[in-house]
Amino acid sequence: MQVLVLVKKTIIITADKAKHYWDEFEFKDYNCILLSKTVKGIYDLVVHGIPMKELNIGGVSQKDPDKDLLVTKSVYMNKEDVDRLVELREKYGVEDIYFQATPSAPRTELNEVVSKF
Repeated sequence: MQVLVLVKKTIIITADKAKHYWDEFEFKDYNCILLSKTVKGIYDLVVHGIPMKELNIGGVSQKDPDKDLLVTKSVYMNKEDVDRLVELREKYGVEDIYFQATPSAPRTELNEVVSKF
């Protein structure tokens, strides 16, 4: 999995390197955007100790037709990922978790997605 960290310049690093950079430097004085292909990828970074207040879930494709449910126009979720998102909010302080693939797309709140499971 690749994680993109935007600082004063763009660098692409792995999740393990992002964890190391947080542990050693707390990302210094940079604002960062962390991107992951999976909910678990972001979950692991937050559980590791990287603080996050806002999380936008964009387009997520269906991986397992038996488990994945279309929760917005462009996002499929399974129960395990939804449980991870709830834990991020309740245990790790990620205050604002929402689903929005593009700025012009409607915003869907986590509670609305949770209600589908």
